[in-house]
Order: sequence, then structure tokens, then C-alpha cells
Amino acid sequence: MRIVFSLLLILVVIFGLSFAVENWHTVQFRYYIGSREIALSLLLVATLFAGALLGIAASLFPILRLYGELRHLRKKMALAREEIQNLRTIPVRDVP
Repeated sequence: MRIVFSLLLILVVIFGLSFAVENWHTVQFRYYIGSREIALSLLLVATLFAGALLGIAASLFPILRLYGELRHLRKKMALAREEIQNLRTIPVRDVP
């Protein structure tokens, strides 16, 4: 698995470098308070990075909610196990 990951990482780096070489042109990047000349490849990488961060932030809230639910269910399971253990120690009465 480590070899596959290493090969995939090498391929991504090679692809990224070839992409940067092919897209070395500068573009006018305009934002609210000004503008700047920036390489197209750098702009695309920055956009990809910003999108990844937004995706992580968007998925963080459901994950935290699920961790809270998991903690609640583990407490509930511990109480149920304790109750089962207590019921096992109670002697059984004969029914007449």
C-alpha cells in the first residue's frame, strides 16, 4: 500500500509540474481592493487549495455531530451492560 501511495504521489507531482510549465502565463487577478498579475498555475493551485479547505470545513460539522452521538450511545451502552450485569447477580425465585 505504501508503494502504491508513493507512486501516486510521484505521478501527481509530475502532473502538477508539467501543468505549471504549460500554464506559465500570467493573468490579471482582480479582487475587491485591487488587482495583481499572477501566474495561472499558481492561481489554479490556490483555488484548489481554498476549495479543499472549504470542503473540510463543511464536512467538519456533521462529523462533530456524529462524534457527539457516538459518545451518547457509548454511555447508553455502558449503562445497559451495567444493568444486565446487575440482573445476572439477582437470584431467581421459584414460581409456585
